[in-house]
Amino acid sequence: MSFEIVLLTQQELKAAEDQIVAVYRAVFTQPPYDESEEDVLGFRETLGQYVLRSGFRCVVARDNARSILGFACGYASEPGFWWHDAVKSQLDPDVATLWFASGFEVAELAVIPKAQGKGIGGQLHDRLLHKLPYQTALLQTSKDALVSFNMYRKRNWLVIEPEFKFLGSDEACIIMGRYLNIN
Repeated sequence: MSFEIVLLTQQELKAAEDQIVAVYRAVFTQPPYDESEEDVLGFRETLGQYVLRSGFRCVVARDNARSILGFACGYASEPGFWWHDAVKSQLDPDVATLWFASGFEVAELAVIPKAQGKGIGGQLHDRLLHKLPYQTALLQTSKDALVSFNMYRKRNWLVIEPEFKFLGSDEACIIMGRYLNIN
């Protein structure tokens, strides 16, 4: 399968929004995520908010027909935003300072099922984090998403918190961190 990894401008992102949401739907409505159509619509709205955040970056994998096979996006981790505040507040203060002082949050990384297993996710990951001006990167992943977890581990991600639960949730996830500018 031939594909290219492209960093999108804000204008290109707007034009690609429907395809990005379709990728999100194809991945996150399936196990282990099992999100609803309401969650997918919420992502569309959230994507519009991501663009406004400091340091926002979005990369896509496109085939020869310019169809989007996968995407990854993130932004600077800053106080006042839900994920940053929710995670940081539950970590040991020294650990939180280490990871959040100059961090980049990987908000999403998804590859449509028919294109998985071809290295696209890894290349999206690498391009998203390439030459970022931050010291660390952070993300959360499902405890049941073993393929994703293993890809992150192969790319030098460390488990910061293996059993993280957001306040009001019974479902645990894994919080991971990575030092940037390393091989």
